[in-house]
Amino acid sequence: MTGEEAAVIDWRLLLDLAAEAGIDPLRFWELTLPETLIVLEARARLRQQQQDLAAWVAWHVAALGRARKLPSLRRLQGGRARRALRGSDLEQRRREHEDLAATVDQDKVRAMVDKAQAAAVRKRRGDA
Repeated sequence: MTGEEAAVIDWRLLLDLAAEAGIDPLRFWELTLPETLIVLEARARLRQQQQDLAAWVAWHVAALGRARKLPSLRRLQGGRARRALRGSDLEQRRREHEDLAATVDQDKVRAMVDKAQAAAVRKRRGDA
């Protein structure tokens, strides 16, 4: 990244977004830009999952309130529980993650930063 490109980044805004995602301000400055973006994307996915869960719960509460007979709890829970990864499966998943992280496309990262900055500016202006 050249000096001109680095000057385009709104670090204050990026720090604000990172703080909203739960990154401690001191930790923020230790992270690389791609690492920060990975955390921000993960937080966005988590928020989406939380919204999806809330909608699922609201729908099921309404639907079960109209039901004549409740289904079993096991059926509602979807059957079997997920198992935690261990041993070679866990190591394989870690290697896959490391390989994926090594292939981060810097142009795509830059585009994501630009998009996040623009969205935050629109949000602050009330344009969102």
